[in-house]
Amino acid sequence: MAAPLLANCSGQVKVDATSDGGPSAGAERGACYPNDTCNAGLACLSHVCVNAGVDANVGPLPPDPGLDGSLPQVDAGDAGDEGGDNGWDTGIDPGLDGGSTLYERLGKHAGIAALTKETFEGANGELADAQLLSYFYIRTGGLGSGAGGAPSLAVVEDCFNGFLGKATGGPESYPFTSVAGGANFVCRDMATAHAGLGVTSAAFQKFVSILATKYTMAGVSQADLQTVGGAILGTASDIVDKARVAAQQDAGVDANMAYGARCSDIVGGAATAPGCTTP
Repeated sequence: MAAPLLANCSGQVKVDATSDGGPSAGAERGACYPNDTCNAGLACLSHVCVNAGVDANVGPLPPDPGLDGSLPQVDAGDAGDEGGDNGWDTGIDPGLDGGSTLYERLGKHAGIAALTKETFEGANGELADAQLLSYFYIRTGGLGSGAGGAPSLAVVEDCFNGFLGKATGGPESYPFTSVAGGANFVCRDMATAHAGLGVTSAAFQKFVSILATKYTMAGVSQADLQTVGGAILGTASDIVDKARVAAQQDAGVDANMAYGARCSDIVGGAATAPGCTTP
């Protein structure tokens, strides 16, 4: 099977390690380690080690603490069989319908929305991870229903759908006003939406890795995943809290403790967010 590829934000192509002298496992442009981690400063995206700190202009990243092993290890060549095994069906045939644009190949807005819902809410998805979930507790004390002016989960997903729709060539605009769940919420630019959350580079890497796994499981081609991944990596400088990352690096914080939101920021007390961390 051909080695998976990933284009970075400058259009360069990163190729998985091969037996003919390519990059070693864990190195930039090399294959990820079996537990979906890479060497220090690199993120694992679609089984390839990506220098997100350079590509996304967020500065050096702390060591990637990796995943907890619960995520499926997906081979892109076998990904087409995974959707039925997990009991979900997007109703699309990503990469196989002959669409002329990535937006069409993903199934347009309905297909992107199905992928987003599975990525966020599905088994081993973003919200199944306590550390990623903890960021939702900063403004709402939980996922919430939009109380207190905070977006509900339905609105967060709708905003993300608009972002991806625009990024993949669809007619969506972003930012825009979401009416999901009866809301009337203006989806904000990425910097404003994530201001004050203290998102670490490790958390950002983990989010991207989970999304890449879900898209691969849905049968999205490596070429199309390059474009989606590039659009998301391009937001890192707006999402990652560089001051918190710098403070952690200065303090020599173990990256394994650097995923979650700051417990001191949690609404209603840290006990409500088991994934939060102190640094």
